[in-house]
Amino acid sequence: MRRKWLVLAASLLCLMALGILLLRYRGGSGSGPGSDSVLRSGPGVVPRPSGGDVAAQDASRTASRQEPFSEAASADLLVMFEEWLESMAEKEGMQAGFISQSLSDILHANPGGYATFYRRAQRVLNDPVVDIETKQGLIRLLSRAATPAAVQLLADLWRQGVPERLEPSILAAISEVGDYFWSKGSFPEVAPTLLQLWRQSQDPRMLSAVAAAMANMADPGSLEVLFEAVLGAGKSPAELQRSSDPRVSAAWSALQRLHTTDSAAAVASRLRSGTSAGETAITANVLAGIGQIEATQALLSWATGLGDGYVPLVREAFARVRTAECVNYLKSAMSSNPAFASELVRQAILAELDKRRP
Repeated sequence: MRRKWLVLAASLLCLMALGILLLRYRGGSGSGPGSDSVLRSGPGVVPRPSGGDVAAQDASRTASRQEPFSEAASADLLVMFEEWLESMAEKEGMQAGFISQSLSDILHANPGGYATFYRRAQRVLNDPVVDIETKQGLIRLLSRAATPAAVQLLADLWRQGVPERLEPSILAAISEVGDYFWSKGSFPEVAPTLLQLWRQSQDPRMLSAVAAAMANMADPGSLEVLFEAVLGAGKSPAELQRSSDPRVSAAWSALQRLHTTDSAAAVASRLRSGTSAGETAITANVLAGIGQIEATQALLSWATGLGDGYVPLVREAFARVRTAECVNYLKSAMSSNPAFASELVRQAILAELDKRRP
């Protein structure tokens, strides 16, 4: 019992130290580089600015996050890291968890800084004396930091060869980049690193991990790369599902797992601008499977303008609308009798809805 109280007290002292570090970083004024998201107490989404010139505000925020940091700030971060290593060695999980989240927050908010931390982290990961559990924890920390240096360190670690027990951790860490609790607008710095890794890797497992990360971020550039991979294969959605090409298979699997409203908007835009029947079939298939009402709205809007020749494609796409909220939205929308260019297309959608009746 006494040890539990000591661990709790140490954790509280750690949080107080982190608060002092934050004040030092902000200069005590509540403003400065990363002042909007340096430390957070738990999962959540950083709110996007509303009103005014959003683009200008985002550009200003990005510039502030990339300012160089003082040697004192780097030294403080290294002290925190050494405390984390000590907590892991002593099996003090609560304290290690607090420090780990704070470290990843600070690193993520400052994607161009703290080179000394990454060098120290690399030495730890390469040290045969350090236990596997500590290395796995550090790999998770780097994944949550989601900075170019963190992703590059994970990729380098994979390329040089790691113990078999660490392989799943590295693959999971890369695949989960972009899937933590930060705003998706905070990932433009890491996208080029993932793209380079995608282009250079030939390992099927790494390709799947990188494709998943690119889909998680759902920025238009990353989605474009995934679509290029599947469209270049010249196959139908059913054939893509059976593809033996690891790059095509990885891209298609990642696109099939899209699930955010951001991805819905990007895929809907591509559907509206499709230039071939094959591209339209694949894009409609992906949009239908996203599982967000926004995606189903865009799919229905697209379908209302189609001719009779699109009935097979419409049938295949709307068969993938499966979530309860999307099916309910579609039933409600169709009950209002929207105008269709083709009555056959309307009947194809209604037929798919009939299959979902209890």
